[in-house]
Amino acid sequence: MQRLVLDELELVGCRASAGEMRRVMPLVEQGRMRVRDVMTHRFTLTDYEQALATFNNPASGAIKIIVAP
Repeated sequence: MQRLVLDELELVGCRASAGEMRRVMPLVEQGRMRVRDVMTHRFTLTDYEQALATFNNPASGAIKIIVAP
């Protein structure tokens, strides 16, 4: 966390391809896409290091990790 703040790094929370969100969000809003099914892990912001480690560990089975304040 210290490096994020001191080096003024930006943490981006999506790996979607360019333009995909514009096409996907209406499907989510209409309930045609079940996004909760891919949310496999949830962490608080204070546990971001564990969230990142989980994301980078293929054995974790992580599909989508949610980090919330």
